[in-house]
Formats: sequence, C-alpha cells, structure tokens
Amino acid sequence: MQLADFGSRFIFDDPRYEAMAREGAEQYAKGTPFNHMAFDNFLPEDVAEAMLAEFPKPSDIEWHNYNRPAEQKLVCVDERKFGPVTRNMLFQFNSTPFLRFLETVTGVPNMIADPHMRGGGLHQTPRGGLLKLHADFNKHDENFLDRRINVILYLNKNWKEEYGGSLELWDQEVTYCGAKILPVFNRLAIFSPTSNTFHGHPDPLTCPEGDSRKSLALFYYTNGRPEEEVNGAHTTIFAARPERAHRGGALARLAGLHAARAVPRAAARCASATSRARSRSAAEGPGIAGIAAAARFQASAIVTSMLPRVAFE
Repeated sequence: MQLADFGSRFIFDDPRYEAMAREGAEQYAKGTPFNHMAFDNFLPEDVAEAMLAEFPKPSDIEWHNYNRPAEQKLVCVDERKFGPVTRNMLFQFNSTPFLRFLETVTGVPNMIADPHMRGGGLHQTPRGGLLKLHADFNKHDENFLDRRINVILYLNKNWKEEYGGSLELWDQEVTYCGAKILPVFNRLAIFSPTSNTFHGHPDPLTCPEGDSRKSLALFYYTNGRPEEEVNGAHTTIFAARPERAHRGGALARLAGLHAARAVPRAAARCASATSRARSRSAAEGPGIAGIAAAARFQASAIVTSMLPRVAFE
C-alpha cells in the first residue's frame, strides 16, 4: 500500500466501527477477571498487511531494549521511525472517531489520547522474551492524567498457540488466570487497567528463531477516575504467579495485597510532596517551574520504595 492511498481514507469513519462498538460494549462490561474485549479482523485487511510489511526488524532501527528478569522486549516510541502506513494509523488511533469508538465500547467518557505514547508504541518480543504479570502505572508522568484504557493491535501472522505470548488476565490477588487473548494478526485487545488488574505474557516465547511477537500499544487517559479506582500514583507493580514464587503460592497472593495496601500510604506522601510544590509555585511564580518535576520524581521514588519486592524464577 502506498501512503497516497490514505489521502481520503479515514478508517474509523466507517459505520461498521459504530456497530462494532455497540455490539462489543456488553461483552466488554462482562469481561472477567476485569473488563476486556478482543476484536478480530479489526482493520481493513490491506491496512493491517501494510503495517506488518513495514514493521521494523530488530536491526532496522534503534529500539529501546528492555532486558531484565521481569521483561525482555524491544520498544520504539519515535513515530519518525514508523513506516508511513503505521504512522498514519497512529494519527487515526488518536483521532476523535476512534476516541468515540473507545468511549462506546468501554463506557468511559471524555477520553484523551497520548500522542507521546508513554509506555506504548511499537513492541517486539523475540523468541525467549516475556513480560511478567504486572499492574500498569496509573498516572501519566508529565500531565498527571489517569490511565484508563489499554489498546493493543497485534500483528502476528500465522501465530500458533504453542508459541505462547497470549495476553493473560489475572485476578486482583494473582491466584488464577481468568482469560487469555492469543496475539493473532489484526486482533485488537482493549482492557481497563487499574492498580490491581494484573496481566502479561509471563512465559518465554517459543516462536521460531527470527520470528517475534509484534504489536502497536496505545494508552488512553481521562482527567480523574471513579472513586473506587483511586489508589494513589504508582509505577508498574510486578507480581509472581503462585506456582512461580520462590516461597510458594502464599507469597504471590500476598504480593498483590501488600501492593494494594502500600499504594495508598505512598499516595499520601506523594500528595504531600505535590502540594508543597504547588504552594511554592504559587508563592514564588514561574521561577519555581522545576519544582513540579522534582516532586514527580520524588513521588515516584516514594511509591517504588514502598512497594513489595517479589521474587521471580
């Protein structure tokens, strides 16, 4: 596909997406262990094929390489390195028609896109890579908006279940896996992240050497969230599955509980730091602009220091 083909082609103006959203809303609300939905054949086939064809290989561009026990993957958030079709679709995923689609599916109003793709972008996990179970960071680190919806478009042709890589959705105490989403080609997964929606693909991939698990991940925000979901600002919370914890299932179950208890305490300290920064800013004017950033990093350090450390195999 040539970029010129997109000149008058606005994918989410197609009425089929309105119908798809209405039909998916009920299933999304009933999703367990937390709200989620997967749409197959989401994009027009030629668009999805073009995105896959231009998806960068590990050696094509400079990727951010996450290589640690909890996650092994390549990530790129620099849209200038995306192919032209992918970049155009990125803009459309940030457009009003797609935001309205998301709002209908999820029931979350006043959605805000993140063009900076904080934590998102192109993701690629090679053979042997994984992403341990975790609950996502819940506040954008620059604008402090609340992270409400995760959207993942999978671009894996001929992906077999035995390769692994299914997105696992676990209960809030990390005692059982309630759903799995196989990352097959042109499937769009949507779910609602909170401080206890643990998910990931925690086992090493067994796809053929040279193949990889490919996706475009995008996150959406609102200014505030329901009171029952407010749990203080925190970074990513990793947790072990019961059978994988070094000291047995009890440790894994307690990890989620301890994290949930630690976050409110950390939040109070974060709020105090932010309040002090705002007070100084109001009193001293623009010259104190750096205080907010300093408070953000202090808050992040506070949260991280109070979260439990969970052992991984």
